[in-house]
Amino acid sequence: MKSHEIYLSFIGVLLTCNCVLSLNILGVFPYQGKSHFFVFEPYLQELAKRGHNVTVISYFPQQKPLDNYHDISLAGKAEVLIGVFPIQRSYWTIIQIAFFLTDMGKENCEIMMADENVQNLWKSEANFDLVLMEEFNSECAVGLAYKLGAPVVGLTSHMLMPWHFEPYGVQYNPSYVSFMFLEGGTQPTLYQRIERVIFKAFVSYLYKNTIRSNQNTIQKYFDVPPLEELVLEKKFLLLYTNFVLTGSGLYPPIIKEVEGYHVAKPKELPADLKKFIDESKHGVIYISFGSMLRPDLTPQDKVEAIVGAISGLPQRIVWKWDGKLPGNPKNVYTSKWLPQNDILAHPNILAFYSHCGMLGTTEAIYHGVPVIGMPVFGDQPGNAAAVEESGLGVQIQIKDLTKDNLLQKIKTVLDPEFRRRVKELSRAWHDNPMSPMDTAIYWTEYAARNKNFTFRSPATTVPMYQYLYLDIFATVTVFVVGILYVLKQILSSWLGSKQTVDQNTLAKYIGDVPLLDDLAGDIKFLLVYHNFILTGSRLFPSNVIEVGGYHVTESKPLTGALKKFFDEAEHGIVYISFGSVVQASSMPADKVQEILEVMKQLPQRFVWKWEDQTLVYDKNKLHTASWLPQVDILAHPKTLAFVSHAGNGGTTEAIHYGVPMVAMPVLGDQPANAAAIEESGLGIQLQIRNLTKDNLLIALKKVLDPKFRQQVKKVSAAWHDRPMPPLDTAVFWTEFAAKHSNFTFRTAAADVPFYQHLNLDIVIVFIAMFSLIFVPYWKILFAICGRSIKERPVVTRKKAKRA
Repeated sequence: MKSHEIYLSFIGVLLTCNCVLSLNILGVFPYQGKSHFFVFEPYLQELAKRGHNVTVISYFPQQKPLDNYHDISLAGKAEVLIGVFPIQRSYWTIIQIAFFLTDMGKENCEIMMADENVQNLWKSEANFDLVLMEEFNSECAVGLAYKLGAPVVGLTSHMLMPWHFEPYGVQYNPSYVSFMFLEGGTQPTLYQRIERVIFKAFVSYLYKNTIRSNQNTIQKYFDVPPLEELVLEKKFLLLYTNFVLTGSGLYPPIIKEVEGYHVAKPKELPADLKKFIDESKHGVIYISFGSMLRPDLTPQDKVEAIVGAISGLPQRIVWKWDGKLPGNPKNVYTSKWLPQNDILAHPNILAFYSHCGMLGTTEAIYHGVPVIGMPVFGDQPGNAAAVEESGLGVQIQIKDLTKDNLLQKIKTVLDPEFRRRVKELSRAWHDNPMSPMDTAIYWTEYAARNKNFTFRSPATTVPMYQYLYLDIFATVTVFVVGILYVLKQILSSWLGSKQTVDQNTLAKYIGDVPLLDDLAGDIKFLLVYHNFILTGSRLFPSNVIEVGGYHVTESKPLTGALKKFFDEAEHGIVYISFGSVVQASSMPADKVQEILEVMKQLPQRFVWKWEDQTLVYDKNKLHTASWLPQVDILAHPKTLAFVSHAGNGGTTEAIHYGVPMVAMPVLGDQPANAAAIEESGLGIQLQIRNLTKDNLLIALKKVLDPKFRQQVKKVSAAWHDRPMPPLDTAVFWTEFAAKHSNFTFRTAAADVPFYQHLNLDIVIVFIAMFSLIFVPYWKILFAICGRSIKERPVVTRKKAKRA
């Protein structure tokens, strides 16, 4: 077996052997929300079951001992949050909740850092391979992880919080990005977008205060860099969403959607409840508003509206409710606590009337149960919008809750065709390359295996004025207006005629078709030939799948003169190729001579793809051919470096085999590829205009350095480290598109008008508001000041007489 094959086999063993990957993991969950920890607990338990040593800081210690699972309990140090909020919505309740969450984030940090067992972690210099933290209302865990010297992976039990967009490089645009505290989903009105801008600024300001408080709390115990810098070093975020439900979000590759791992196998229902559901001839509607809402604080008229709607239905009702209901309807079963997942799994459950918490919504789509969403606070408005937009159900706002409105919503979701569509949606949600649990654990272990790499999006460090293109607008606005107008006239006529030609060509063969631009919007998936290890964390929607690498075939042994040349290369080989489009023989003669001069300065031999017989060279130093087996050459253990035009094919093969590159881009995607090569650490770039003997010699010496080559091997190992091979990934999503052809998971960003993408209408509204509020005051102020100046007496001084 060749050495490179042994190397790849070793990576395969590393990725699949749990014994090699037994990690020491610290979980930090200082928030006392029971519903949140209910999501994380199965994942933490599974890590322990797979052989990892898991230590968990939380308010919810295990009731029964579990091997490899160790609690640092905060129980009793703060009240567990159950039944906190009333069932009502207003701006005031949103503001209260924002203050509650951020203040709680400060308190959670103080309690955790003051705990003696937590302090023992850093005092004893405990060694952890990884820290898992809840991404919610505090960054205290980041400081603790820094002190312990461990990389961080974040977890959520909900959509992305408003203050976490920027640290992960996620673009927040109110025109198409759902805002969890507010209504509107991915299709908000102008008013709703203005709401989002205001509340986004408000809650982000509050969270910055929380981070400063966390910083001060940690500084009482040990010194740490600014937390706002440390948060940018997180390895991954395991986001509790799935694009089938929540839509195609524009996320970088370090955000992995893992929704569903908390859903357990359903158990037998309690006898009386089972009898009630089994005997329902017309099926059952399940009602629950979660653990955080207080039914006793629900306005009486709303309770009566619900009871009025359900009491006349032929279906039976199972309602999580503590207390008596008006009229004591006979078709309703109530209980203070109910086994929700087990109920939703029962075949007689026809619909779920819910507040749209993420747990219940996830369990509903898991079991294919239509949802009537009535959001109250937190992420519930965003979830309810996703429920409606995905087709999982409908939503009704509390302010619109009446008997008639609710009856209409119930009839909608009980329609057989609606329920059939929901079952189809559920099948698409289940159709994943890996289970949510396996996906979550894979990327957790990946972060530990590749802890020296941080694949954060470049957007995290872009200044605000660049993020909003303000410098570009300021520089080119006046000039561009005229140029764009001229170009539009020219291009519109050319492109329009070209599209018309395409349209007419198709019409000759298949008859009339809709506009091609419209049809392009229905493309199911794009298999893009990238991988974030090489090209960086870019913002792609969920239906853009990275599959870079599937063309690389198994290498074959070299033969003939080329094999002999390699075998006799005592100091290794540098391979040079500028691909099939750019001919090396067309390179200017002075540049060719510079390369030949460099060869004389190095002990390595060179293999150069050269298309003709004009090159004069030392055949002991250089082997040329018009065609060369590139994969076989790069796979050879004696190939030390690759001088290339940075075509995507060759670059992919180089990272596949861990060969450092000197990239000299010429055209097309090559400049972008060359930049990615340098930024990823795969090699360095050298522009052809700067190609001299000295510059090329410096570049080659750098990539031939053993430390540089060792780092490239690590980059290659990370590139290979994937849940599925690239070819299997490409085939999976191809088959997915065919199996679920009725769904198109198009990002909402694709349909946003240009003026909304730049939020120009919001800017105009704010300018108008500013003008209406402040201009009259300025006029009054100037009028008062002007009058006072006019009325001020003029004092004249007499000139003194000279003596």
